[in-house]
Amino acid sequence: MNGPRSFATFESEHHGTGVKTLEPIANGAIVMRYEGERLKCREARTRERQQAEQGEENAYMFWFWCNDKWHIIDASRSEHISRYINHSKRNANIAPVAMARRRGEPEIVFKALRSIEAGEELLFDYGDDRRDVVKDHQWLKE
Repeated sequence: MNGPRSFATFESEHHGTGVKTLEPIANGAIVMRYEGERLKCREARTRERQQAEQGEENAYMFWFWCNDKWHIIDASRSEHISRYINHSKRNANIAPVAMARRRGEPEIVFKALRSIEAGEELLFDYGDDRRDVVKDHQWLKE
C-alpha cells in the first residue's frame, strides 16, 4: 500500500456502521486490505448456513477466485475496520482486487476507483446478483 492511511467508523444514515477516510485518497491507490479468518469452502458454507439459521443479518464472508480456486475470508470475528465497508452499486468509490502473493494465500485489497475526499464514506459493489439473495436484500440493488 502507499503508506498508512487513517480511517474511522461512523453511523451511516443509510447503511448502519460504515467506514470513512480521514484523508484524501488518489484515484487508483490501494486503500486497504480485507482482513479476517481464512476458511475452506466446506467450512464457509457451514458457517453461512449456521448464521442464516441463527438469523444473523450481517455477513462478512468474502469469496473470491484466484489461482484457479476459491478463497474465502471471513471477517465475522475480526475487529478490522474493513468489515464495515458498505455496499453501493451506484456510488462505489473503491473496488476489491484479488492479489496473488508470492508466498502464502492471496488477499483482497480495495483500490480507489476515483479520487476520494477526506470524510467520504468508502463504498463498494458487493457484486451479489443471485436472484434469491437480492429478493431478500433489496438494498443490493442500490
